[in-house]
Amino acid sequence: MSARKKFDTGNPPSGQPGIVGSNLATQCANPQCFNELLYLREGRLQLFELESHTDDPPRPDDGAFAMNSLPSKFFWLCGECAKTHIAKRWISSGLVLVLRKQKTAGIEGALEGVG
Repeated sequence: MSARKKFDTGNPPSGQPGIVGSNLATQCANPQCFNELLYLREGRLQLFELESHTDDPPRPDDGAFAMNSLPSKFFWLCGECAKTHIAKRWISSGLVLVLRKQKTAGIEGALEGVG
């Protein structure tokens, strides 16, 4: 396998934005955004483990420590999406994104001075 094929990120096998087969994000994980990762100057890169839905705890193997071998992937939110969204967790249906809470401290501080 050539180095070019090994690191080719042109077609993500998972079909999900923000992740590719080599576990490196190359596109914003927000499905409504199409920004590509060119530099790590802005945005947020996070590593998530796939959350399993089973309640079975991992079993120790031959007296060793219990290990949980869940798949992990890097997800990247571009600078604009990182301002408005937070990546919470990765489940079988995809990455869970939530909106950031808007800061209202400046508004409340301005209202305290009135009156």
